[in-house]
Amino acid sequence: MPGELVTKQMRQDMILEIVKSRPVHNQLELIKLLEERGISATQSSVSRDIHELSIAKVDGRYVVAVLPVQDDRQYEYSQAQEGDGLVRSLCPAGPSVLVVKTEVGSAESVGSSIDRARWPEVLGTIAGGDTIFIATAGKREQLRLITRLQEFMNNPENVFLVEEDPARTQDLAPAHSGHPFGFGS
Repeated sequence: MPGELVTKQMRQDMILEIVKSRPVHNQLELIKLLEERGISATQSSVSRDIHELSIAKVDGRYVVAVLPVQDDRQYEYSQAQEGDGLVRSLCPAGPSVLVVKTEVGSAESVGSSIDRARWPEVLGTIAGGDTIFIATAGKREQLRLITRLQEFMNNPENVFLVEEDPARTQDLAPAHSGHPFGFGS
C-alpha cells in the first residue's frame, strides 16, 4: 500500500486482521505492525479505531468484542461469537436496570457494541472498566435482554435473579403520605 492513499476503513480493516491473527499487547505494537504493512498511523487515530472497532484488552492482549448489529453493517453470527466470554455475569437491579459484569477492561467495548446493536429492549448503557448498567423499559424487556446476552457468555448460568420480597418493599416505603418521594408537603 505504500504510495497510495490509505482510508480510515482500510486502516481499520487491517487493524482487525492483525488483532485476529496474532496477539497484540499495546498500541505501539499495533502501530509498528501497521507500518510493516505500509500503513502509517498516529497513536490517537489507532486509539479511536480501537474504540470504534470494539476492541478490548483481555489478559494483556487485544480481542475483538463484537455483538450482532441491526443496521447496515450486519455482522455474521460467526464474527459475533468472537465476543464470547467477555460477559461474565448478569444481575437485574430492579425491573429496568441490568448490571452486566465483563472481563476487566472490556465493559466499554461491550457496552459500545450493545449501543450500536440497537436492540429494541435497550434504552441506554453506562460502562466502566468491568461493569455495564443497561436501562430497559421494564421487566419484560430486561428478560429479553438477559436471553440475548446469555449467548455471549462462557457460563450462561451466571444470571443472578434477586428474589422480590414484598415485606422488604413495604419497609422501604415512605412512612407518611404526601409527596411521592417522601418529601414534606
